[in-house]
Amino acid sequence: PRHCSMPVGARNWAGLVAAAVFLRSAAAISVSAQGSLRTHQNFGEGAQASNATSFEHFLADVETHVERGVVKPLGFVSSLFGKESAGDWAESQNEAKSAPQCGITKQVTHHDVGDKWARCPDECPVFAQHKDDGLHCDFRCVPATVEACSAMNPLEPIPDLEMGACRACMVTGCDTCREDGTESCQHCSAGYQLTPEGQCQSTFFYAWVAVFLVFSIIAAVLVAWVVSLALTPVTNKAMLQIGLEHRSRSKVLQPKGHDTGGDDASPTSPTSQRRQPWPLTTNLCRTEVAGPGLHLQFNYQLALIIWAATIGIAWYVMVLNVDPELGRLGLHRSGTARQNCIVVAFGWRAQQRLMPYKIIFMIVSYVISFFMAIVFAVYQLQQFQEADAKQTTHKDFCVRCTGLPELKGDAEIEVELKSAVTEATGKQVVGVSVCWDYDEHKSEFTQVIEDDLAERSHAARTHKLERRGSAAAIPRDSETDADSAQAEERSCWAFRKVEDFVFSDEQGDLLKNVAEKGPAGEGRRGDDLEEADKEIRDKLASLVCVGQCFIVFETEADRNAAVERSEYDAGISFRGSRLTFEVADCEPASILWQNCVEQTLMWKLKKAVGGFISYVLAMLFWVFAFYAPYAYIILSSNYQYGQEPSLVANLSFTMVVVAGNGLMYYTCSEIADRMGFQSVDNREVLYMLLYTIACMLNVLLDMAVTYHMAYSMLVGIGMQTHDGRPLKEVTRFTERFESYAMQRSLGENLWAYSFPSTFLVPFLIEPAATIYLPYKIMVWIVRSHPKIHEWTAERLLTPAPMDLSRYSDVLLNAMLAVLVFYFPPGWTHWIFMAMAGSHLVIYALDHYKVLRCIPSTYFSTADVDWWAQWMLSVPIGLIMSALVFKCNSRGYIHVRGWWLILLCTASCILHMVVHTWVLLTMVPKFGCAATSAGADVQYRVCAERHPFSWFSSNPVHCLRSKYIYKQEPPCDFCIPGKEHLLRVNEKAGYFFHDKEAVVETFLESHSSWTGMQTAFKEQASVMTTGIQSFIKGETKIEEANDKDSSDSEESTAPVPKPKAPEVPVAAKAPEVPEFAGGDEQASK
Repeated sequence: PRHCSMPVGARNWAGLVAAAVFLRSAAAISVSAQGSLRTHQNFGEGAQASNATSFEHFLADVETHVERGVVKPLGFVSSLFGKESAGDWAESQNEAKSAPQCGITKQVTHHDVGDKWARCPDECPVFAQHKDDGLHCDFRCVPATVEACSAMNPLEPIPDLEMGACRACMVTGCDTCREDGTESCQHCSAGYQLTPEGQCQSTFFYAWVAVFLVFSIIAAVLVAWVVSLALTPVTNKAMLQIGLEHRSRSKVLQPKGHDTGGDDASPTSPTSQRRQPWPLTTNLCRTEVAGPGLHLQFNYQLALIIWAATIGIAWYVMVLNVDPELGRLGLHRSGTARQNCIVVAFGWRAQQRLMPYKIIFMIVSYVISFFMAIVFAVYQLQQFQEADAKQTTHKDFCVRCTGLPELKGDAEIEVELKSAVTEATGKQVVGVSVCWDYDEHKSEFTQVIEDDLAERSHAARTHKLERRGSAAAIPRDSETDADSAQAEERSCWAFRKVEDFVFSDEQGDLLKNVAEKGPAGEGRRGDDLEEADKEIRDKLASLVCVGQCFIVFETEADRNAAVERSEYDAGISFRGSRLTFEVADCEPASILWQNCVEQTLMWKLKKAVGGFISYVLAMLFWVFAFYAPYAYIILSSNYQYGQEPSLVANLSFTMVVVAGNGLMYYTCSEIADRMGFQSVDNREVLYMLLYTIACMLNVLLDMAVTYHMAYSMLVGIGMQTHDGRPLKEVTRFTERFESYAMQRSLGENLWAYSFPSTFLVPFLIEPAATIYLPYKIMVWIVRSHPKIHEWTAERLLTPAPMDLSRYSDVLLNAMLAVLVFYFPPGWTHWIFMAMAGSHLVIYALDHYKVLRCIPSTYFSTADVDWWAQWMLSVPIGLIMSALVFKCNSRGYIHVRGWWLILLCTASCILHMVVHTWVLLTMVPKFGCAATSAGADVQYRVCAERHPFSWFSSNPVHCLRSKYIYKQEPPCDFCIPGKEHLLRVNEKAGYFFHDKEAVVETFLESHSSWTGMQTAFKEQASVMTTGIQSFIKGETKIEEANDKDSSDSEESTAPVPKPKAPEVPVAAKAPEVPEFAGGDEQASK
């Protein structure tokens, strides 16, 4: 039953067949339609035909051409590049007239496209537009003098020999140029003032200088601080090595028993003894390394890559088979008013002639995109269900129990619940993990847990080094003070004081007490240990149960039987309440225990309203504080003579994008965190939706400003429509938008906005800005501060957590790409292929990030993916909207003004409604009724493999285990990188035990280039030795690895009390970092 989906090979072939069908449909149907669709070539004469007649005629044409395509699929090959399909470009080339002559005024049309780059004779080397004859687009060759240019057009008195045309002055902010032919202004626009040199200076010039000066000073201080850190000598190498080792162990690692031998692997195999990173060759579309949620995200990214590449290739194939002009329309360059007139006249005529082919392609694209989106949703659902059935994890043994009465923490609730549930269901219960409202004491409980982990980690590391005989080489406090003095002498005093304040080490005094008085019971927190323990017990006893808990059964079958019994008996009686069971839907690693409180309807409503108000206020602040200044500059700029925004405006735009995205990222993250979700997966759903909406708002504002800028620039250069009307006289928005000049300009701006600015550049900057730079800064801080101890070093070097915001990023790119269907077709294959190529880079970066740069995480549900599937309805709906717009432009439907906007919007919304209905009602019917493969597997088997259990991930349960139940050993709280500290207590249900994971080799403890060279030589020597040993069959590296493994194994055992004078404050790292991955790691 679990194998209800197609086999892998069948899926791959299905994808190839679908791509082939897409190519065949898009190209063959369009080409076969070539003959009679040209009857619509003279669109201008037939534009007023009735909508019904035009649309019926179009449908009849499509039906006829489909039949032709089916009957003669290859019959068009011989006439692909015949005279009829060569396009207007070649036709106009043949109709090109003679070269321009002096003194003769000529009106240019689309027939002059062959003479677009023609130059005037040397006697009269510049074109001048005649403004007084009542015609449009008429030009004359005149001498290169100010008088000759002014006589033809007083607004363009400057002869430009390089351009070959008369033009106006190019002065930023100028409203009226001087007529003396110089680059000077007579009157400036609003917001600018005239200088004695005839230039225009912004009235806010000094304000902008002050703003940039402030930002420059801040940036200079930050750069100076980073440089100071980089140049500070290494004085804390031991703690740096400890922090780097913890960073390595906290990353995403293979589970115990994974890969070659599984749980039955040979005990001499390094793979079976120590967990290690996943290979970089791991296929994240097939292998779950951080839960099914992340696995589905990589499938999603790959699907969008295939979709974009398919549309781009299909369009290019159609271009090659129909008319090359489809691939050039909108890309024709122009620089002068004469060239603009020719390009607009030719482009409008060619666009109308080729519009039917684009409409057919858009119909095929829409149908296949919609169909494949639904198929992909089914595939994702089946992938999740199969993975859930195949793998045995902690949630397979657990039920969420609700209906608990309010009970105080002084009662032994876990024991009572365990007995009551076992008696009521007849099934063996492993343990109970209760949810508590501990928000009031969260900081104190967190501090106690961290102190305990730091204490035991320090003791285990000290014991390990003593076994190696390294304790004598460990620096004493006097050496640490000397190193600190040396570091302060060679660093900036102000920077050092700020760093000491920010990076204070609260665990430093604790570890000193451990070294002086022993690790257990003799002054860990001073002489008041019993009083501190009593205080913790009192706080635990004052807690109140929030009404729910998680009950773990011995097997999945027992869990299912208990749920059925609860449903049959309408709950289980406990202390006068009825307890109800439901299957746990997430893993314990993704539970946010601090949010597991009683959530009433009013509580949820209050959170929702507060989050919405915060979101709206943050967006308004961003619009008015960040975007409004930029919009003001753009809207108040002068475009009368084709001028573009100044450098200040461009820099402002860059700052707006960076600051806006940063603000949206932070705001969405904070709102999602404060909503009180009980699992990481639900938090990620809200974050993805908020971030997507915010990015869409950003794009809409950018598009609106870009539209105004393009329109103003075209009006400024005197651009006209194809029928001779000045663009500034076109008052309706829809008519402006449909004009070829605006279509061409907006298509070019969309390309510039999309690639590489949006598709690629942010994702190339992201690794450096969010991973590498913070990592290097933390390394420099730890290595140059001798007073930083183990726990602080480990916290500072812990990788940043992972989220699922990549869904929003790739969705935004898809929405931008489909907007190209509104504009001339020349950019279509460019933008879709750019999206596919950029997403390949993004996929590769995310692949490396997950396997090497994030802490251990687990996304256990498909909730985020479902919403991402729903968000796909937006780009597909935009294809439908663009299809309606192009059909109206061609005359198949006939609406104007705001009715066209409403019709396009309604078509997009209609698709979103249908898409949502299909996802909710049809897709679930194709899911797998998968049967679990581990229904009879014992909980112990799962708990020995996965460290984050329902007990070790609950901080209050861990504290109650130690302070209330006084278990020996108690339940240890699990954090990434410290799994080897978990201790086994089979009676209490704690089964996980592990050795220290394999650590990476780091070279970060060297500050100078000479030190780096020496380290690289040592690294190369070790690698060469490992390769030679591997070739000769030697096992020295394995033996060393086994020795480290045994040390790690013994480190989790009770540690004897160290002698006071011999116990160090810090452990010194070995001079040459070890390879701890066996022959496989050495060979790499």
